[in-house]
Amino acid sequence: MKKCLLFDCDGTLVDQCKLVITVVMRMILPLAKIVISVAAIIYRHKQ
Repeated sequence: MKKCLLFDCDGTLVDQCKLVITVVMRMILPLAKIVISVAAIIYRHKQ
């Protein structure tokens, strides 16, 4: 079974990559929320 990067050659996502993407998203989302709230606070102070 040949793997083409993130996808199997028939175009479906490899299970391992699905897992990695899920973990990465779970790590990024809280960080993104923090960054957005900090940016919002700074933006309000500048006005």
